[in-house]
Amino acid sequence: MKLPNSGIRFFALAALGATAFQISSDVSAGTGSAKKGDGTDLCTFSSFTYDTTTGVMQLTGCVTGGTPTPTPTPTPTPTTDTFSFALPLPTVVTSSAAQTVNVGINFTRVTFTGYGQANINVGLPCTGSAATFFSPGVNSAALPVGVPASTPAGTTCTLSMSAALGASAVQGPNQTLTIQAAGTPTSDPSLPPGCPTPAATLNRSTFFDVTLAPVTGFGAQGQGLVFGDSSQSPTIIAVALPKSGGAQVASGVVQYVGWSSYPQNIEAALSKCPGDFTSSLSSAAAVNQYSATFYPCHSFGEGGSGNQLYWNTTGDYLSCAVPNDGTTWYLNMRYVAYGYTTKDTTPTGWPAAGTYGCSGTCRSLTSWGPH
Repeated sequence: MKLPNSGIRFFALAALGATAFQISSDVSAGTGSAKKGDGTDLCTFSSFTYDTTTGVMQLTGCVTGGTPTPTPTPTPTPTTDTFSFALPLPTVVTSSAAQTVNVGINFTRVTFTGYGQANINVGLPCTGSAATFFSPGVNSAALPVGVPASTPAGTTCTLSMSAALGASAVQGPNQTLTIQAAGTPTSDPSLPPGCPTPAATLNRSTFFDVTLAPVTGFGAQGQGLVFGDSSQSPTIIAVALPKSGGAQVASGVVQYVGWSSYPQNIEAALSKCPGDFTSSLSSAAAVNQYSATFYPCHSFGEGGSGNQLYWNTTGDYLSCAVPNDGTTWYLNMRYVAYGYTTKDTTPTGWPAAGTYGCSGTCRSLTSWGPH
């Protein structure tokens, strides 16, 4: 039933307490705005129902001022059995050693409940073409894909598929596995506004405690957070400073030291930008004391002995000034070659030109406490 247009008044007895109002747009369209009988604004709405028996109009998403809240669009229910590649594909960085990465394969089942099989074709120079099997009730699998040693950055390997079992199934689109240069920055839409693109991919989540149980964020005070990296795909570790009661801890100390695989040398910096090592060595971060210049937001430590960084809201020549204004600050860490950095410098061109400092796979430990 189409209700009258603007200028006609109705009574919404249940929703609006018998207050007369008028609709300012063609209400048959669903959205619009409502005014009281005296002409003042009532609200905007996203949809409505009108009971012609009771005369009750129920407005949904009724908002005073602004734009009505849109009705969420439901996620479409799959209608066809489908094989597809799991996205995003793994990151592969050029290396002098041969590599193997696991590419995920998904099987979205709608009607087919038996054994499924997708034949995966891996384009050269990568290898690994094979049939991937799905037992009844299984919806995902992994296919090992080989990347030859010294494959140049920019090389692409096309991934395609065809189904052998599951006659009703269709195949998702082809995908391209691209070999990246060492230290290629990865676009990260979650970077705070104004922050520079890091020199390499950020690692902000793959952390464990000393029992190898997963840890969210920095973990509890004194807990010990294990982080690591590999020379095949250098990354920057970025951990948000710890919180207490939902707020960032206003004063504290972070310590870091090697845990396994030596030698290792760690550069660390406190910054409001994840992956940033430059601002900690800027003139704004410098503190002049005792006829010397200090950079309390930056440090460097050999894995065997480690080092630490202090912070508080005011700062001094030993403590980094971290404002208590609601912004999130980060402890950024990376492995650097010995001799490429001191507490007052940072390597140029990291991780290229011999500046990277982990041979193979390194593991280190950090923890925080009061200051």
